[in-house]
Amino acid sequence: MIDSKRQDNLQNMPDSHQETTVSYHYLRGIVEYLNRREIAVEPFFTQAGIALEALNDGDKRLPSSTFLTLLEAAGKLTSDPAVGLHVGECIKPGQYGVLGYAVMSSQTVQEAFERHERYEALVSNRAQSRYQLGNEVCSLTWDTGTDAVACAIAEENVASWVTFSRWITGQNLRPLSVHFRHSAPSYLAEYERIFRCPVLFEQPVVEVRFPSAYLSLPITQHDPLMQEMMDSHAERLLQQFNQTDRLIQDVRRVLIEGLAQTALSLEAVSLQLGLAPRTLQRRLSERGETFNGVLERTRKELAMTYIAQADVGLSELAYLLGYADQTAFQRAFKKWTGTTPGKYRKRE
Repeated sequence: MIDSKRQDNLQNMPDSHQETTVSYHYLRGIVEYLNRREIAVEPFFTQAGIALEALNDGDKRLPSSTFLTLLEAAGKLTSDPAVGLHVGECIKPGQYGVLGYAVMSSQTVQEAFERHERYEALVSNRAQSRYQLGNEVCSLTWDTGTDAVACAIAEENVASWVTFSRWITGQNLRPLSVHFRHSAPSYLAEYERIFRCPVLFEQPVVEVRFPSAYLSLPITQHDPLMQEMMDSHAERLLQQFNQTDRLIQDVRRVLIEGLAQTALSLEAVSLQLGLAPRTLQRRLSERGETFNGVLERTRKELAMTYIAQADVGLSELAYLLGYADQTAFQRAFKKWTGTTPGKYRKRE
């Protein structure tokens, strides 16, 4: 069994992959991108099992992995390696829903940035934004993850942010520099055309640096009445969104408490949460999740925590994660990291 101190630490461990959905509104950027290239939009989304009418439902969300797959598919369809940059250029206020209109109604750029950071989860929590405000230079960083497709979403985030900032100020703003984690691609001319500033690659974080003087610039669409309405609406939606995440937290808690004691199934977790299995399945699906997906992520996060603890043997680790045997754990760990637990621990 897990000792109480270790279990407390695990339950308080942040779930870095818990919030992995985007609003259906976010797909409008891909729609605009395909329209500009005269590609039939409906067949593209129908093939992915998404009805176009769903793009008007701001309350509906889809897994961020699905959005990334669609973004990559759009690039392959148009033979466009810079699809992330070009979808970002297609940004329009409606793509951000309430977030976009709340930002537009702000009085200054600084207020707009504050609303962007506060309400961002209403549109996407795949890449979390953080502003750092300095006396001369400010920066915005994104946590986009390290997966292979992350370069496309990083490009889309930065390009849309720069494009939207220029649109709401009515000025041809230029960042001081733009930073990406991935290596320099073949389409450097597109970076120069869009950002018009130095672009650095293989950097620690995805980042845009800009002059602090931009913070005081007025927003051309500022509307005090609209601002009050959008803030009120956004706060209600944010509260609802945060409440929905409690289900994932509850499922994780039950898994963390019980993995070392028994092989937890959907039925077993449902019973502990006081829900019917079908009800839990449906509620997870509404959040773009599956039980097996939450189970695997929880196991992976626990594994990465335990593997760093020298006092936990590898055979004990497999037991703590609820695997039937060492072989099953080895297979799962290699899928997550590309190497075996023993080699990973030795290397790290």
